[in-house]
Amino acid sequence: MCGYGWKKRGNTVPRRCPRCNSILWNCTDLKTHVCKRCGHKWLGRTDDPLRCPNCRSKLWDADVETFICGSCGHKALYRVGRSAPATCPACGSGNWFVDPKSGQDAVTDSTRVAEQVERAFRAGGGIPAMVSILVSEGIDKVDAEVMSRYVSGESEISIARRMGLTFEEVRRLSEPIRRSGSSFN
Repeated sequence: MCGYGWKKRGNTVPRRCPRCNSILWNCTDLKTHVCKRCGHKWLGRTDDPLRCPNCRSKLWDADVETFICGSCGHKALYRVGRSAPATCPACGSGNWFVDPKSGQDAVTDSTRVAEQVERAFRAGGGIPAMVSILVSEGIDKVDAEVMSRYVSGESEISIARRMGLTFEEVRRLSEPIRRSGSSFN
């Protein structure tokens, strides 16, 4: 599991790995899984686990759309291509729509965003300067601050806590930067 190697003492095979304490250390049929919701990576024996062990999401492997209620602000996730309820499940309002920043309706081209962030980072001046450059290029101020903090080396969970956002929102905003493979040093 963790890749730790050790010298065998005696004739018995250890039940657990000395480093990570996993009982699966000697299994050859493990499959790697990555949660699309929280980014957690884990190994398991099944091809299709029911839930992510980290965030407990049943939608760990699904492309999802976020629906938002225009009346009460309730948010819910549904698989892309699957029909969602016509009304808000919380208040029953018909003012129920797909968040334009989610799923297949994403309005930002990830390559363009990554290039804009890289240009702002190269211009220097710290987070406030990057935010103002990105805002001038048409990116939302909160989105610009998240991306600026991310390229400055702040972790996604730290950004979420500092700015009062969900981890999923921060993860979605940092995705174009991660996908571009650019190193901001």
